[in-house]
This record gives sequence, structure tokens and C-alpha cells, in this order.
Amino acid sequence: MKRLLFFFLVLVALNLSAQEIVSEQKDVDHLLEEATRAYQSALEISTDEPWKADDLFKRSIQFFQGIVDAGIKNGAIYYNMGNAYFRINDLGKAILYYKKALEFSPGDANLLQNLTYARSKRIDSIQDKEEVKILKTLLFFHFDLSSDVKTLIFVISFVGVWVLAALMIFIHKKVFLNILIGCALVSCFFFVSMTVDQWARANQTQGVILAEEVVARKGDSASFEPSFQEPLHSGTEFIIVEERQDWLQIELNDGRRTWLPRKTLGLLKEI
Repeated sequence: MKRLLFFFLVLVALNLSAQEIVSEQKDVDHLLEEATRAYQSALEISTDEPWKADDLFKRSIQFFQGIVDAGIKNGAIYYNMGNAYFRINDLGKAILYYKKALEFSPGDANLLQNLTYARSKRIDSIQDKEEVKILKTLLFFHFDLSSDVKTLIFVISFVGVWVLAALMIFIHKKVFLNILIGCALVSCFFFVSMTVDQWARANQTQGVILAEEVVARKGDSASFEPSFQEPLHSGTEFIIVEERQDWLQIELNDGRRTWLPRKTLGLLKEI
């Protein structure tokens, strides 16, 4: 009798759990439907009624955020949020969500194009350090290829090494040895490249300035002198160096370091 009661309770619990999952899925589907409808409606009237379009874009962002809050995070959702923020001229959040989408869809041509275009609209023109420019030119395979492409090339070259090594047991030709060495070098290079990418994702936190304008300081307080003659603006990207309560020390692409209030920034991941 106790066993029957136990199994009955388990079945009830499983049934309730399944109903909750179905209900949550319906909620997410509804949010996605509403977000898509609001976004498409905004596009249709963006030329004739831009003020109404902005309200609809903001509405679509709220629905997309609801999907994220429900635990659904993917490249498509973040990409659409980036597009909506760009449409309402919130450059900082547009770039932030494009970069979040990039972590899920690193090889998406439309995403990369939109991110590049959004970056071109920034006020601050901060160039990479000279040594970084040189590295990006020499090691363009590392910087330009997506993680998926790197993985594919590594697997093909790694398998090629072992296939050629097996062939050389029976066929002693120098050409096989040369190809084997080439495959080995390629597999080593992309293994190192993927390792560096993994280290960067684990140890570096990237971010974007969200405030329209913010004064960079030499220390972690508004009482410190400004770091630069001009303030920094929305859309400027950085990496986190140090955290002190409500202030973060950041490093810009050109290597300069400064302090900014945390509330003015958006981060790709929490620290």
C-alpha cells in the first residue's frame, strides 16, 4: 500500500512538473510572438511615425527581455535586442547586445555587419595599440575566424596528421611527410588559438559604456581628477581591470586605463 501511494505521489509530481514546463513554454512563445509583432509594426511605421515606432521598439525590447529573464538566451534574441536598441538610438546597449549575440553566433555575417556599423556611429574614436594592430595583421587567422571555424580546421588537420602517419607506415614518400608536418603545424596553431580564446572568455570581462556621456576619473571616486580632457561616450568598449565597490577600473582598446562608475556601464558577464 505504501509503495502504491509513493508511486502515485511521484506520478502526480511528474504531471505537475510537466504542466509547469508546458505553461512556461507557452509564456515564452507568447513573449516571442508579441516581441516580433511589436518589432515588425515599428519597422512598418518608422518612416512616417518615428515617435510611435520608438514606443513599439521599446515594447519589443521589454518582451525580448522577458524571454531572457525566463532563461532563454541565444544569439537570435540578443541580435534582435541589439537591432531594437539601435533603432531607438541607444548605441551603447545596441553594441552590448550585438556583442552578447556574437558569443552565440560568432560567424553570423549580418550580426558582424550590424556591429561594425554601430561601432562606426560612436563619438569616441579609440584605436587599437600599435602592437595589437600588428598582431591582428600577422595572426588574422586567430582574430578573424570564428570559434566554430577554428574548431573545424583543428579537427581536420589533427585527423590528417594521424591518417598521414598511418599511410607512411606503408608508403614512404617525402610528400606525405611534408603534408604531415604542415597539418601538425596547423593543428598546433589552432589549438593554441582556441586555448587563448578560452582563457580570454574565462579571465577577461568585456563591457560597453551605456551612459550618453561619462567623465573618466584617475581614481575610484568622483573627487579624483578627470583622466582625459574629454568625457567618454556611449558605445565605447573596454575590458575590466579592477573592481572597487561602485567603481570599475577599465582598459580601453588603446591601452589607457581609467575609472568609471559601474552604473554607467554594461558588462557581457557579471563579475
